[in-house]
Amino acid sequence: MWAIACGYTLYVCFGLGHNLLHKGPREPRRYIADLLFFSHYHWYISHCISHHHFTNSNIDYEMTAFEPYYITTKSRLPNNRFLWYYINVFFGFVSLLEFISKLIFLIRGEEKLRKEYFIPLIEYSFLYISCGNAWLALKLLLVMQWFAAFLMLKYSLLTHRNTFTYSDGSDIKPSRDFGIYTI
Repeated sequence: MWAIACGYTLYVCFGLGHNLLHKGPREPRRYIADLLFFSHYHWYISHCISHHHFTNSNIDYEMTAFEPYYITTKSRLPNNRFLWYYINVFFGFVSLLEFISKLIFLIRGEEKLRKEYFIPLIEYSFLYISCGNAWLALKLLLVMQWFAAFLMLKYSLLTHRNTFTYSDGSDIKPSRDFGIYTI
């Protein structure tokens, strides 16, 4: 239960880190977002360039990244009927998959080692020192990360894909004014 409570805290920290990303690349508190296995550096690029410039459109990477597994645009084919059985579990594993992909890119030499990549090791070390069992510390870290990623993706999609927010193919017609459209 403590790992789940800590996962909720990680989710809140990611939200704070998200808000601090908007202050620019010199904001030191942006590293709070790295407590979750996502890299603030990569997310800064996809979020601020793709999502904020092309909000909820077909070219918004954050909106279309899960396709064809989870279709968020209303102008595309509908989701399959089994979606609600697997999507919530998948949401929890996205941060772990992101972490593993970073490791693969590092090993292949396709990614530069960044200092924020050590934050999960610091988290693990803290858990290991606290409980004194390496396997238990790993399980606790994975439960925390799974729950935080689940909350982050679930509630991000709920706040961006609803009847009040424009999404590609929805009944709401966006303004042709670029500034109003992005708002």
